[in-house]
Amino acid sequence: MCCCFVSPVSSRFRVLSAIMARFVKFSKEELEAKLETSIPTNTKRANEKAARAFRAYLEVDEGQASSDFESFNVDKLDQYLQGFWYGARDLKGNKYKASTLDNLRHSLNRYLHAPPHCKT
Repeated sequence: MCCCFVSPVSSRFRVLSAIMARFVKFSKEELEAKLETSIPTNTKRANEKAARAFRAYLEVDEGQASSDFESFNVDKLDQYLQGFWYGARDLKGNKYKASTLDNLRHSLNRYLHAPPHCKT
């Protein structure tokens, strides 16, 4: 018998154990914790800032008693966002630069798509 002979069972076992070592199982709590820490702090802060700005717009400019825009349907949200983008100003009353409005738009989009809102 040749000393180089490898049984098919042992080679299959090595392949399976290599595949198993490649993936790790996490509990639901561990996954939620990892997802929570996967979003950088500055991104979370920017998302909250955009949401506060839109909420302030609804309260002041639109006279909305309820600024709970997370529960708006798509058409209502679209209507208010149009006015927000055209009427948005900084704290001094100056128009935002296009890049700042773009950042606000992306931050608000991330805010609305993130749990628990999950708007699509």
